[in-house]
Amino acid sequence: MNELPSKDEMQSLIDKEIESMEPNLKKYAHSVLVPLKEKALKWEYGNNEEYKAWVFADFGERNIGAAYCLGGHGKSGDTWGLIFTNDDYFGMDAGWYSSFKEMLNDGWYKKKLNKFVQLTFWSTLLFVYGLRPSSHKNPLQPKRS
Repeated sequence: MNELPSKDEMQSLIDKEIESMEPNLKKYAHSVLVPLKEKALKWEYGNNEEYKAWVFADFGERNIGAAYCLGGHGKSGDTWGLIFTNDDYFGMDAGWYSSFKEMLNDGWYKKKLNKFVQLTFWSTLLFVYGLRPSSHKNPLQPKRS
Protein backbone atom coordinates (compact mmCIF):
# COMPACT_ATOMS: atom_id res chain seq x y z
CA MET A 1 0.00 0.00 0.00
CA ASN A 2 1.20 3.51 -0.76
CA GLU A 3 1.48 6.29 1.80
CA LEU A 4 -1.08 9.05 1.48
CA PRO A 5 -0.88 12.60 2.73
CA SER A 6 -2.55 12.97 6.12
CA LYS A 7 -6.13 14.22 6.16
CA ASP A 8 -4.96 17.77 6.99
CA GLU A 9 -2.29 17.66 4.28
CA MET A 10 -4.83 16.43 1.76
CA GLN A 11 -7.28 19.20 2.65
CA SER A 12 -4.46 21.73 2.21
CA LEU A 13 -3.59 20.21 -1.17
CA ILE A 14 -7.21 20.50 -2.31
CA ASP A 15 -7.41 24.10 -1.03
CA LYS A 16 -4.20 24.97 -2.90
CA GLU A 17 -5.59 23.44 -6.12
CA ILE A 18 -8.81 25.43 -5.80
CA GLU A 19 -6.92 28.68 -5.09
CA SER A 20 -5.38 28.49 -8.57
CA MET A 21 -8.77 28.29 -10.31
CA GLU A 22 -10.76 31.10 -11.90
CA PRO A 23 -13.82 32.24 -9.88
CA ASN A 24 -16.53 30.18 -11.65
CA LEU A 25 -14.42 27.03 -11.61
CA LYS A 26 -13.66 27.64 -7.91
CA LYS A 27 -17.38 27.86 -7.18
CA TYR A 28 -18.04 24.64 -9.10
CA ALA A 29 -15.13 22.85 -7.37
CA HIS A 30 -16.49 23.79 -3.95
CA SER A 31 -19.95 22.50 -4.97
CA VAL A 32 -18.70 18.96 -5.66
CA LEU A 33 -16.48 18.52 -2.59
CA VAL A 34 -17.44 15.93 0.01
CA PRO A 35 -15.81 15.16 3.36
CA LEU A 36 -12.52 13.33 2.83
CA LYS A 37 -12.84 9.56 3.00
CA GLU A 38 -10.07 7.01 2.68
CA LYS A 39 -10.68 4.22 0.18
CA ALA A 40 -8.58 1.34 -1.17
CA LEU A 41 -8.48 1.24 -4.98
CA LYS A 42 -7.54 -1.95 -6.85
CA TRP A 43 -5.06 -1.74 -9.70
CA GLU A 44 -6.79 -3.78 -12.41
CA TYR A 45 -3.81 -3.44 -14.78
CA GLY A 46 -1.67 -5.59 -12.48
CA ASN A 47 -2.61 -8.15 -9.88
CA ASN A 48 -5.39 -6.15 -8.22
CA GLU A 49 -2.88 -4.56 -5.86
CA GLU A 50 -4.58 -2.15 -3.48
CA TYR A 51 -3.55 1.48 -3.08
CA LYS A 52 -4.91 3.92 -0.52
CA ALA A 53 -6.74 6.92 -1.96
CA TRP A 54 -8.62 9.95 -0.66
CA VAL A 55 -12.12 10.36 -2.09
CA PHE A 56 -12.87 14.09 -2.04
CA ALA A 57 -15.62 14.87 -4.60
CA ASP A 58 -18.96 13.56 -5.86
CA PHE A 59 -20.27 14.82 -9.19
CA GLY A 60 -23.84 13.89 -8.36
CA GLU A 61 -24.53 11.63 -11.30
CA ARG A 62 -23.78 8.08 -12.42
CA ASN A 63 -21.84 7.26 -9.22
CA ILE A 64 -18.87 9.33 -10.36
CA GLY A 65 -16.55 10.87 -7.82
CA ALA A 66 -12.96 12.01 -7.58
CA ALA A 67 -10.01 10.55 -5.72
CA TYR A 68 -6.38 11.37 -5.07
CA CYS A 69 -3.90 8.49 -5.14
CA LEU A 70 -0.12 8.13 -5.40
CA GLY A 71 -0.34 4.52 -6.62
CA GLY A 72 -1.80 3.15 -9.83
CA HIS A 73 -2.06 5.97 -12.38
CA GLY A 74 -0.65 8.26 -9.69
CA LYS A 75 2.77 6.62 -10.10
CA SER A 76 3.00 8.27 -13.54
CA GLY A 77 2.09 11.69 -12.14
CA ASP A 78 -1.67 11.59 -12.66
CA THR A 79 -2.72 11.60 -9.02
CA TRP A 80 -6.20 13.17 -9.41
CA GLY A 81 -8.73 10.70 -10.82
CA LEU A 82 -12.35 10.13 -11.69
CA ILE A 83 -13.65 6.97 -10.05
CA PHE A 84 -16.91 5.11 -9.73
CA THR A 85 -17.95 5.53 -6.12
CA ASN A 86 -19.75 2.19 -6.14
CA ASP A 87 -16.69 0.05 -6.93
CA ASP A 88 -13.04 -0.24 -5.90
CA TYR A 89 -11.10 0.04 -9.16
CA PHE A 90 -8.97 2.80 -10.69
CA GLY A 91 -10.58 2.79 -14.10
CA MET A 92 -8.97 3.98 -17.31
CA ASP A 93 -5.91 6.23 -17.45
CA ALA A 94 -7.92 8.80 -19.45
CA GLY A 95 -9.78 9.60 -16.22
CA TRP A 96 -6.66 10.53 -14.24
CA TYR A 97 -5.03 13.96 -14.26
CA SER A 98 -2.05 15.87 -12.92
CA SER A 99 -4.32 18.38 -11.14
CA PHE A 100 -7.87 18.83 -9.85
CA LYS A 101 -8.19 21.86 -12.14
CA GLU A 102 -7.23 19.82 -15.19
CA MET A 103 -9.79 17.17 -14.24
CA LEU A 104 -12.62 19.69 -14.00
CA ASN A 105 -11.64 21.53 -17.17
CA ASP A 106 -11.44 18.31 -19.15
CA GLY A 107 -15.02 17.33 -18.64
CA TRP A 108 -17.33 17.87 -15.72
CA TYR A 109 -17.17 21.64 -15.43
CA LYS A 110 -17.29 22.20 -19.19
CA LYS A 111 -20.23 19.82 -19.42
CA LYS A 112 -22.16 21.85 -16.84
CA LEU A 113 -21.07 25.15 -18.43
CA ASN A 114 -22.09 24.03 -21.94
CA LYS A 115 -25.57 23.08 -20.71
CA PHE A 116 -25.91 26.55 -19.17
CA VAL A 117 -24.70 28.27 -22.36
CA GLN A 118 -27.07 26.20 -24.52
CA LEU A 119 -30.04 26.99 -22.28
CA THR A 120 -29.19 30.69 -22.14
CA PHE A 121 -28.70 30.90 -25.91
CA TRP A 122 -31.94 29.10 -26.77
CA SER A 123 -33.95 30.90 -24.08
CA THR A 124 -32.80 34.23 -25.52
CA LEU A 125 -33.80 33.20 -29.04
CA LEU A 126 -37.18 32.03 -27.83
CA PHE A 127 -37.82 35.29 -26.00
CA VAL A 128 -36.45 37.73 -28.61
CA TYR A 129 -37.81 36.05 -31.71
CA GLY A 130 -40.81 34.23 -30.28
CA LEU A 131 -39.43 30.95 -31.57
CA ARG A 132 -40.71 27.57 -30.43
CA PRO A 133 -38.32 24.94 -29.16
CA SER A 134 -37.33 22.24 -31.59
CA SER A 135 -38.35 18.67 -30.88
CA HIS A 136 -34.74 17.73 -31.58
CA LYS A 137 -32.94 16.53 -28.42
CA ASN A 138 -29.92 18.79 -28.88
CA PRO A 139 -30.91 21.96 -30.74
CA LEU A 140 -27.28 22.96 -31.30
CA GLN A 141 -26.71 19.91 -33.46
CA PRO A 142 -28.38 19.76 -36.90
CA LYS A 143 -30.77 16.89 -37.48
CA ARG A 144 -29.24 14.07 -39.45
CA SER A 145 -31.16 12.80 -42.42
